[in-house]
Amino acid sequence: MVREIFVRFLLLGLTAFGGPMAHLALFRRVFVEKLHWLDEARLAELIALCQALPGPASSQVAMAIGYRRGGWKGFFAAWTGFSLPPVTLMILFAAGTLRLDEGLRLSLIHGVKVAVVAVVALALWKMGRSLLKGPEGWAKAAVFTGVFLLFQNPWVFVLFLLLVGLLAYRRRSPGPPLHRPGSLPGKGQRPLLLALPGVFLAFFLLSLFPATWAAVPNVFYQTGLLVFGGGHVVLPLLERFLVEPGLISGETFLFGYGLAQVVPGPLFSFSAFVGAAMGTDSLTEVLLGLLAFLCIYLPSFFLLGFILPRWNKAVIAARWKDVLGAVHPVVIGLLAATWIHPVMTSGIRSPFDLFLAAVALPVLARFPAWTLPTLAATAAMGTFLPT
Repeated sequence: MVREIFVRFLLLGLTAFGGPMAHLALFRRVFVEKLHWLDEARLAELIALCQALPGPASSQVAMAIGYRRGGWKGFFAAWTGFSLPPVTLMILFAAGTLRLDEGLRLSLIHGVKVAVVAVVALALWKMGRSLLKGPEGWAKAAVFTGVFLLFQNPWVFVLFLLLVGLLAYRRRSPGPPLHRPGSLPGKGQRPLLLALPGVFLAFFLLSLFPATWAAVPNVFYQTGLLVFGGGHVVLPLLERFLVEPGLISGETFLFGYGLAQVVPGPLFSFSAFVGAAMGTDSLTEVLLGLLAFLCIYLPSFFLLGFILPRWNKAVIAARWKDVLGAVHPVVIGLLAATWIHPVMTSGIRSPFDLFLAAVALPVLARFPAWTLPTLAATAAMGTFLPT
């Protein structure tokens, strides 16, 4: 059973291109239509649950499907199988890229950064259309964009996220449950919920040590706790936590983000790249890449570990759906601010850069499968662009 779960998700980890919505469509095709591991209603419940939690929605749905099928062994088999291919590729990319000739590396990075301008713009537009409701939602997102450009500190985002969510929670009245009781069996694991603040405090204290590696658990654990609204939100959070303090260069950071668009599996594999990029030799690159990837998923392990066995007793009221909708403009504002700075400001250095990004945008919108050749083309052209 566990072996079958691992193999199924390993195959998906090798072939699941296109982002979380494409991943969820694949899960439906494989696990509902083909294998009948669960029905449409149960899959919809799990998707609703995982979208209401911080972290990568598609990976969390994969873990939940694995848990339904094979308990905790199935939970980790699904996560490992789905994550293994992209993590391996991203660590190899980081190790290979960082050993290139400096001039060639900078040229390739510049070319990819031009394409990243189009990639993030497209993600921003799709997320905005999906998450924002009417002119009021767009106006709120614009206000938050200005705020986050003015105050470029990750804790400003956290503050507004908490304030807006709290106000929405208090303003709304309780509604009917969003799912039927009896979805999943088992007993709750209360210590896992208590571990959330405990691990946060432990990692924060560890980050006070001067060694570079000591900052990795704290940075990636916080990021995993704060990512709402889609995997692309890791870009602004990690940029604030890693690039601004000088733990990794902005050029390498955006280059890795561009590569993350073309590997299969979850976008959170980007954490493995930036973790590996902080290493000084082959061993530390691998270890830091794996450590970063594990820590960004720890909040998901704790939250799902607590909720999944209790899903038959839990009541997810309509007010939580309202709270999630209320924080969407905050999330879109953060992504828009990051698209302006540093993505645009560092990627567009000449009119020709702007022209290339403008050409790449409709191409990627019309042909999502062309992401890899588009990035390869702009990377190759980077050798001719001024850096």
